Amino acid sequence: MKIQTFIINLERARDRKEHMQQLLKNYNFLDVSFLAAVDGKTLTNDEIKSCFNTKKTYKRYGRDLNRGEIGCTLSHINCYRQVQKNTANVSLILEDDISILKDISVLPDLIPLVDVSEPVILLLSGDYWYSKKLHKVKDLEVVKVFDAVGAYAYLINKAAAELIINKYSIPSHVADHWLLYRELGIHMLALNPYVVDANIGGLEST
Repeated sequence: MKIQTFIINLERARDRKEHMQQLLKNYNFLDVSFLAAVDGKTLTNDEIKSCFNTKKTYKRYGRDLNRGEIGCTLSHINCYRQVQKNTANVSLILEDDISILKDISVLPDLIPLVDVSEPVILLLSGDYWYSKKLHKVKDLEVVKVFDAVGAYAYLINKAAAELIINKYSIPSHVADHWLLYRELGIHMLALNPYVVDANIGGLEST
């Protein structure tokens, strides 16, 4: 069975869509769909107030989020709604500016770790802090994550997506506030060494 893969992509960022199509074309175990990202720069103040709790954001971080951060969080929340609707229990979520550091053919072997009833997110990216090693999958370790930065490549199951949607249907946080999700009861895992990186050269931030 193929892995349902959702790629967050601004409709105006055609270069990024082409980049991802080229990057993933040889991984025939991925069932790729592009999801239109929320363009925070185009949201009005009233639109932001209706879909984002900015007062709670300020209490949480001591600052206002910029429109790009708000759009990013809303885009990931939209992805979770698609995960919820998907027939498969596990989905892969990617942002559209990633680079692959190591062959990701290991992904099908990781699915059993996420295809469970408990809420699980497994990061494929770096910049995380882990407490212990849990599993060995081929030449990679799966570790238990305490906290992390970056939301550009991860596996997520329905239970985790539903937990986030139910708690944060009106979000007030950045997309990569993984500690917040861990405190919600989601099991946070990661690959060591990680296989995906972000912010490839030549693509400016959107």
